[in-house]
Amino acid sequence: MGGFHAFMSASVDPGRQDGDRKDSPRLVGMGEVKATGLVLAGAGYQAFDGLVNLNLVHLMSTKRSHGDQTVLNAALSFPVWGDKLGGFLSLGATHGNRQHAQTYYGVSAAQAVSSGNPMFNAKAGWMSCDLSLGLNYTIDNHWSASASIGRHERLDSAADSPLFATEKATVGSASVSYRF
Repeated sequence: MGGFHAFMSASVDPGRQDGDRKDSPRLVGMGEVKATGLVLAGAGYQAFDGLVNLNLVHLMSTKRSHGDQTVLNAALSFPVWGDKLGGFLSLGATHGNRQHAQTYYGVSAAQAVSSGNPMFNAKAGWMSCDLSLGLNYTIDNHWSASASIGRHERLDSAADSPLFATEKATVGSASVSYRF
């Protein structure tokens, strides 16, 4: 059985601290990006008894200067061990508006003077794409846990930003979820 679904949730963007010379030299003098609340609104479609999931999520920052993002994701799920353990292969892409791109990837004239980075006007566009492989474990009717490993690649303005040394990275995640 499949069908459409919609959801809303809240989250926090922790922002970014001014860099330190050892761990983040490109961010030294860039100033901090203050933490902000996020409102997530999304919709999706599930087909083939949940084996195929398509989702669209829009992340709206409570600080307009931080901008908004939209995430598209397609996932293929497969059973690994009974009903408790399943695997997934996921492909996603993130689009940011101009405010989001400039906040996280751009360098203003004032920031260029204080940081030594070249001035960079980041534009709206596709910020990243992600490919991941993971596992989901169903604990009970409400609780589940998941872990994944994958590849993250910056695109467009995010890839051209002078603030990051690499465009590609191996990433991992782990989470515990409660479903009402």
